[in-house]
Amino acid sequence: MNSDSVQEAVKWITYTNPVVTNSVQGFNSMLKWLGVASSSEKQNIIKMESRNLLQMLGKNIYFYKMAGLLGASAVILGAYGAHVVAHKANPEEARNFETANRYHFYHTFALLGVPFCRFPRVTGALFISGTLIFCGTCYYNGLTADKTFNKYTPTGGMLLIAAWMSMIL
Repeated sequence: MNSDSVQEAVKWITYTNPVVTNSVQGFNSMLKWLGVASSSEKQNIIKMESRNLLQMLGKNIYFYKMAGLLGASAVILGAYGAHVVAHKANPEEARNFETANRYHFYHTFALLGVPFCRFPRVTGALFISGTLIFCGTCYYNGLTADKTFNKYTPTGGMLLIAAWMSMIL
């Protein structure tokens, strides 16, 4: 599959499929009926633009690459946890490992939205560092039963909260 066909598929999914176009037309009709927009603004309330996906990402494409790396590592660690840790660790350590893996996946998917934030580098840095600290300490506890680094887990959690909050700026 070449990049042109991927871009065309993304364009169809996000802009030109019947569900999106009918939804936008319906929303514009509802706004017109409510009288929310002036006559000059009615056509521009929701304007669908078809741009190249790579142009939309711009300099922040490296967050997609980092999400790919984090996603791959989450799958590998999840498989290791299901086949090794679940059978060798006590229930509390296995729970910690599962929690780490679940949050690892959640924040890998969140990283995909980072290039579209107002401050992508700040948000991305918070997500990556929070994921590494929070999940890393939970993974470590699940693998070794050593609670030495558990004191850093809340710091990772606070970084993740800050990352989510930075998305609203």
